[in-house]
Amino acid sequence: MNDMEDRIEAMERELAAIRERNVRVEADKAWETSPVRIVSIVVTTYLIAAVVLSAIGNDSPSRNALIPALGYLLSTLSLGFVRNTVKQITLKHFQHPSRKMKIRQNRNQ
Repeated sequence: MNDMEDRIEAMERELAAIRERNVRVEADKAWETSPVRIVSIVVTTYLIAAVVLSAIGNDSPSRNALIPALGYLLSTLSLGFVRNTVKQITLKHFQHPSRKMKIRQNRNQ
């Protein structure tokens, strides 16, 4: 094989590795935003809070345990706007020509 073929094979291996990584990242992202995950955390938060509040002698642990559980649920619903705003700002930052040059320089070092 010549140098060009070696470089092409190396690039193909890198591309395959990137594609595999992207599949894993997409699966992680799907789990992070999954309704099953959110409901699981809400229920777990409620149960733990109810047990702790009951253990410390709270007058109404089942009602008061709703506060942290609903707080988490509301944060998952309302933080989408914040996440999208931060994502747009970050993408603009990384797409700026001077930033692209710095990224390329760092990769070459």
